[in-house]
Amino acid sequence: MISKMTGKSKTIFDEKYRDFVADMVHQRKSINMTQRELAKKLGTSHCYVARIETHERRIDLVESVAMMRALEMSDDQIIGEIKKLM
Repeated sequence: MISKMTGKSKTIFDEKYRDFVADMVHQRKSINMTQRELAKKLGTSHCYVARIETHERRIDLVESVAMMRALEMSDDQIIGEIKKLM
């Protein structure tokens, strides 16, 4: 899928998106949090988290920020991650 506004890909295969997901997995593991623990903090199932981490599901900005907060990231870290996507 190509965005009409930017002409860029909006898929789970986008390199920046894949890097973002890799950063989230790294953050989760660095604080010794399981997918189930993250899912509980997000109020969802561990399958939801697994689908994101395996690039089967794309999340939007609001979901991304919720995930980063659940991963105990600071506001500066969250802004840094968002800037990487620009």
